[in-house]
Amino acid sequence: MSSPLQHYIPRFVLKRFGRGNTHQVHVFDKSAGKSFSGAAHRLAAERKLYDFQFKGVPMSLEESLGELESETAKCVEAILGRGRLSVREPEVIEERGAIIRFLAVQMVRTAGALTRANDLAQKLKAIALELGAPEDYFKSPPEVGSDENALKAYFARRIYSVNKDLGRHW
Repeated sequence: MSSPLQHYIPRFVLKRFGRGNTHQVHVFDKSAGKSFSGAAHRLAAERKLYDFQFKGVPMSLEESLGELESETAKCVEAILGRGRLSVREPEVIEERGAIIRFLAVQMVRTAGALTRANDLAQKLKAIALELGAPEDYFKSPPEVGSDENALKAYFARRIYSVNKDLGRHW
């Protein structure tokens, strides 16, 4: 399985904002109204965020996300090394595609996106129940088991499919 601490803002991005050997990043926590500093490798991450089970088999998006991040980091380094972004160069077209895929995934892969999806699902469920929908209608499919795992499986599916849904429009 994957590493338990999984970043929703990749370390290659966080390090660009950090200082020192541990790439200390200054953070403002909006919900708590507090500021603090932390090492890039410990920030913008949650334990097992991209892990779920399907039919009892443990799965994770962490490795695929890591590959996307590595590809994007190389593209960013190449662009910064050139010092310019020209749409006429063939390699830039490929780099642009990689960055677009990365940005599309970034829009939906955060812990906040998971929380918003859960909040929306709970609100829709409450409305449907109020309108007379049976409780069984909301039972998680047996393939994904618990409601928590079903939510994470939905989250993984959304991340996986975002390039088809959003990437083509950019």
